[in-house]
Amino acid sequence: MKGIIFILSIITYLNLQASSHNVDSLRQVWKDTSQADTNRLKAINEFTYKAYLFSQPDSAFYFANLQYEFSLKANNTKYMSNALNTLGIASSMRGYYMKAIEYYTKCLTLNKKINNKRGIASSLNNIGLVYKNQGNYSKALDFFTNSLEIKREIGDKRGIASSLNNIGLIYILQDEVSIAIDYYSKSMALYEETGERQGVAAIFGNLGKIYSKQSQYEKAISSFNKSIKIYEDIGNIKGLAEVLNDIGIVYLDQQKYRMSLDCLFRALKMKKKVKEKKGTVTSLYRICKVYLAINNTKQALIYGNDALIIAKELLLYDEIDDISKTLYEIYKKKGDSEKALSFYELYVFAKDTLDKQNAREQSIKLETKRRYDKHKLEDSLIHLKHLDVKNEHINTQNEKLKNEKILRYSFLIGMLIVLTSLIIIIKNLKKTRKQKLIIEKQHNKLDEVHRGLTSSINYAYRIQESILPDERLFKDNFSNYFILHKPKDVVGGDFYWFKKFEDISIIATVDCTGHGVPGGFMSMMGSLLLDKIINKANLDTSEILIKLNNEIIRVLNQELGGVIQDGMDLALCLIDKKSNKIHFSGARNSIIIISEDNVNLFDAEIIPVGGSFSSKSKIMKRTYKKNIIPYKQGDWLFMFTDGYYDQLSKQTMRSLGMNRFKNILLKSIEHTNKEEYLLLEFNKWRSSFSQIDDICIIGLEL
Repeated sequence: MKGIIFILSIITYLNLQASSHNVDSLRQVWKDTSQADTNRLKAINEFTYKAYLFSQPDSAFYFANLQYEFSLKANNTKYMSNALNTLGIASSMRGYYMKAIEYYTKCLTLNKKINNKRGIASSLNNIGLVYKNQGNYSKALDFFTNSLEIKREIGDKRGIASSLNNIGLIYILQDEVSIAIDYYSKSMALYEETGERQGVAAIFGNLGKIYSKQSQYEKAISSFNKSIKIYEDIGNIKGLAEVLNDIGIVYLDQQKYRMSLDCLFRALKMKKKVKEKKGTVTSLYRICKVYLAINNTKQALIYGNDALIIAKELLLYDEIDDISKTLYEIYKKKGDSEKALSFYELYVFAKDTLDKQNAREQSIKLETKRRYDKHKLEDSLIHLKHLDVKNEHINTQNEKLKNEKILRYSFLIGMLIVLTSLIIIIKNLKKTRKQKLIIEKQHNKLDEVHRGLTSSINYAYRIQESILPDERLFKDNFSNYFILHKPKDVVGGDFYWFKKFEDISIIATVDCTGHGVPGGFMSMMGSLLLDKIINKANLDTSEILIKLNNEIIRVLNQELGGVIQDGMDLALCLIDKKSNKIHFSGARNSIIIISEDNVNLFDAEIIPVGGSFSSKSKIMKRTYKKNIIPYKQGDWLFMFTDGYYDQLSKQTMRSLGMNRFKNILLKSIEHTNKEEYLLLEFNKWRSSFSQIDDICIIGLEL
């Protein structure tokens, strides 16, 4: 391993010397304003990709911007598309994932406009890679599959190999090893056929990961070394760094700590050189784990904290979950309870976020499996077709020799088949009649059960509706208001609550864990607890949330490690009309106040009320900040749960997001029927995609 950097340096130096003249020539073409626009654009596109993209992404981003601006003026769609693609790759390498998706989406739109199918497939694949890096595997798989279909349509063998490799990696990350190997095998065959060495190196690296997961360490190292040799030959620093990191993990599993650190530090140096932020997080965290394994907690904390800072910046919840849990365990072992608690809270927050993502991904997983089976069948049929063509000539010759024999026996065999078929048909008819009677009886039983369940759920809905505040309370206290309450199922986990004390109104919007019947039970309990806690003597929003947290833990026996560890996210507002002030405390649910077209978001605490927040059977203290916000007449207050802005779009498979949500709320003020407008925008966004969560939004003109 110690020779790898030296060898790579020599190879890179020789490659640079050999290509520097070519790059300089291309730069001169770009600078020469007497050249045709197309020649200049071709030159900057080539030297940006060859000289900068995978080694100096900042410089690549700079030149790609120049290329985009120039191609825009020259109205050259092809090089505009290439520039946007380069901007996306450079942004992704530096960890700016949302910007990367933005550039790739613009590139996709441009390619669709000119019907460039190869470009469309490339953009879809690149968007999938960003989602893969973010840990959103269901979205990544969707984009990879769509890209693969287009590449098959246009016969792009290298592109097909790349997509098959990417899909295989997603299945590895989801522990579907046999399916992943199937995709890797097909990908490897195509890469070797087309002479794509970088693709072959990637496959060897991915196979090494499989062997590592299966604890077949010798096979893993052998596969990784094959990958390293190719990456060295072609001078791919980013690929080499990733493989070194994987080898470091293998040595860590084998307790070869010195060798592990050697590989990981080399990988870290390379990743920093190419400014690959996500890979830097991985290396830093693995170094932290090695130091922890050899009881060097001081170094473990340094590298763990460095990894966490970048993971937070990139919103990498999988990594935040792992790192914060490790740091919590280190500080707990050191006896630093305050820091241990802060990292435990971060761990719980990241885990909760991942649980929500996983819940959404489960709904897509069955569809993914169905798609895999369908593609496997299609591949089998194509393979059979090729075999048929290959053997057609042989079969023709054989047929000539067998014709006389077939004619001799065909009549007799035909008669036997007809008689056998008649016997089978008669038996099957008798069997079918019996099965039909059994099915009809079972169907009647199922109908009866279904009617009973439907009746029970509808009755639960009426009970849940009865605990919601009477709308007259809003009408008597606010001249202009609306309420949008739309459960995902018949009953739901979102509800709203209202209580009045002279000039003071207290309102809550609450999102209980889950939806459907379980969410309905939690919402009824939450409403009753708020009725019990809030009274004239207790009008402090912060104290109310603390008491609600304690009551949920008490009622559900959570302090004793009970099975039910559910909680609630809520926004609680006390509106004082005498002082024209709002007192706001929130647990994961924010509020928005719009004043003269200024949209102001007031964040909540990241911790819900209730849930598993205990250590050694002792309940940890919860604090919820009280925000005092002045308002003036005509301002609008919006309280809401996360169901509206988390909704996915059928077209983009992306959530609506907070920024779009704020813009919709701002525009809703202009509409008479605000609830109708919000539903219209919601349905326009989701298209035919199912509603994924309960929705609750309250708007009040102050």
